[in-house]
Amino acid sequence: MASTIERVNYYEQQYLRSFDFTAEQDYHLAMRRRLNLALHLCGLVDGLEVTLGPTDPAVDADGNTLLPDQVYVTPGLAIDGYGREIVRFATFAIDGDVLADNKISLPGAYGVYVAYQRELGTPPDAGYRVCNAKDQYTRWFETGRIFLSSDAQPAPAVATTDELPDDPDAAPWPVRLGAIQVAFDSSGTRLVASAVNAPKPGDRKYVGIRAQRIVAPVTALAAEKDKDDKAMPITAEADFRATKNAIVGTDFKVDKAKVVPPPPAADPNFPGDAGNLRIEKNLFLKGDVYKSVGDQWLGLSELFRQMIPEVRIANGIEIETSASSTDPPNNKIDLPADLLTSKVLKNPASASVFVALCAVELQAKKSLQQWWAKLTAPANGAAIDFGVTVSSLAKKAGTDNVFEGSLSWSVGPKSITALPADAKILTTKLKVNVIVIFSP
Repeated sequence: MASTIERVNYYEQQYLRSFDFTAEQDYHLAMRRRLNLALHLCGLVDGLEVTLGPTDPAVDADGNTLLPDQVYVTPGLAIDGYGREIVRFATFAIDGDVLADNKISLPGAYGVYVAYQRELGTPPDAGYRVCNAKDQYTRWFETGRIFLSSDAQPAPAVATTDELPDDPDAAPWPVRLGAIQVAFDSSGTRLVASAVNAPKPGDRKYVGIRAQRIVAPVTALAAEKDKDDKAMPITAEADFRATKNAIVGTDFKVDKAKVVPPPPAADPNFPGDAGNLRIEKNLFLKGDVYKSVGDQWLGLSELFRQMIPEVRIANGIEIETSASSTDPPNNKIDLPADLLTSKVLKNPASASVFVALCAVELQAKKSLQQWWAKLTAPANGAAIDFGVTVSSLAKKAGTDNVFEGSLSWSVGPKSITALPADAKILTTKLKVNVIVIFSP
């Protein structure tokens, strides 16, 4: 097809030849294909699905299908990158003959493609054939050629102002339909299409629309004049995906300096041109909002919980005290593992611990009298000291929400060694309250 727009101009008693009618067809073909390419974009329109199953739905009296499962392509329509319509009206079975025609000799995964194809057909009636002329056919038959390939099929970028060729051999533009698995049959001697591979991104690209504005029907044009405009919205019947920003209402800018906490410094185009949703006014939500945190999706209520410090309290933890070689006697115990495990935060950044002495259990009266009478140094009347401290908490290796730490105690002063062990120290037991704060 020519790269210029040329339309036949008719006038009375004009002598028309075959190339005039060809020019008439070329004009309509070119304009329609440019419209296909410009407005609708290229890709699949309907059908042309790669399927595994019986190619004939007929069943016997018992309800069993008459044909075995087979890999096949359903009828359908596609538009290639030159704007050419590819139409197949019948099911296409991918059998052994097809594999042989595509020169497939090894098992493996193969892509399934369809490409525009045209063939001359319908010769002229008897007596109307022209001498010494080739290709005397009266019709072009247009269809889609289905083929298999293990290599990605290159497709050139085409602009609406480029020349749009009609010859599929000189300018192929295959449309990918999916992929199949080819394997040897049960005899191990014959290759068969054995399965349809799960679709991957890009396996099946459907046609699109190139437009700046989409307008829903307005009340003045509707059949029911009393209908409100909002009852006739533009509807996306399947998924709707915006590869760049989605803006509802008037566009507005987001000042990077006023975002708290600061956005990533590595993003020079904040808020960027991809993946942002900006809504000018109110947002009404019927459902929940989920945020990705690690490998989990947290609902809004759970997300807020993850943003608030978690406080855990243990009252009256008992510490058994006994004399030691040091003065004052002291020792340490591990804090309970359950107390140091966050029950709310999935992965707290840190944890702090606070301890307070809440009770002291003294020795029996006789032991107290012995302790008092034989204090080592200084003399009777020495100051009594109770001490409880906690170590800093560190996250336990291999965990996200478990920390480790210990509690140290001391009780003094100590009595002389001549006393029984249970009389060398003032107390038998301390009780403490512990507060652990997990920070998000």
